[in-house]
Amino acid sequence: DSERHARHIQVSAGSGISEAELELLSSDTRDAYTFPQEFALYDWQSEAVEAWFDGDKNRDPETGITQVVTGAGKTVMALEAVRRWLAEDPADDRVVTVVVPTRVLMRQWLTEFVSKLNVPVADLGWAGGGHKNDFSECRILVSIVNSAVKNDFLKKALADASSPEHLLVADECHRYTGDKFSN
Repeated sequence: DSERHARHIQVSAGSGISEAELELLSSDTRDAYTFPQEFALYDWQSEAVEAWFDGDKNRDPETGITQVVTGAGKTVMALEAVRRWLAEDPADDRVVTVVVPTRVLMRQWLTEFVSKLNVPVADLGWAGGGHKNDFSECRILVSIVNSAVKNDFLKKALADASSPEHLLVADECHRYTGDKFSN
């Protein structure tokens, strides 16, 4: 329907991804870390994010697992949680890791961060598919789980980061059982 939509399809296809490809998806017409003006979360997404921040008698704030049917919008809900969590610290002392099981999901998250939330490409890094960015190079790291655990990469990257607060989003967390991934 548009050149932007065609770019999104092009960038979303294939096995690798580059900063240049991600730049094609960014918007100069809106602020960083904002959804498009015409975009609105579903009620359940807003309520889930609110519940995640608030916690309850059975769960601490800013913890939990969201279980929703495929295609309903878990990624967008998580983008809103990331957006709000980062906005709570205007000094930029927080970092985020999104752990995914596959290259396809790594690529999806990177494109969604840029196209939906308008995260500056300079704030994004990834580990997997031949890349190994760390928090000295980015604020948000999307990592394939095998890359995150290999040689304790994520553990070391967090230890080396100057940011004391870390948000972990584990996409498809049911795949990360056992000692290797849970550590």
